Amino acid sequence: MEDVSDEKMREMVRNMTPTERLNMGCAMTQAYKNSLIKAIVEENPQITEAGIKQQLFLRLYGDEFDEEQKEKILRYLAS
Repeated sequence: MEDVSDEKMREMVRNMTPTERLNMGCAMTQAYKNSLIKAIVEENPQITEAGIKQQLFLRLYGDEFDEEQKEKILRYLAS
């Protein structure tokens, strides 16, 4: 596969429609979340679905809330 220079990549993105750029961004975000979920499961193969949700929350948003708020959210995700 041929390497694409940074400038060529920027040109390709500039030539996309807004909808295409949005779709690309959404796909990249989902790929990132999927890789996080995979890492969480690899670290703890016995983890439950609720546990995955909790760990995903902590990795993505854990620094955005104080301890009390985090605990409330984690309890909600556990249910």
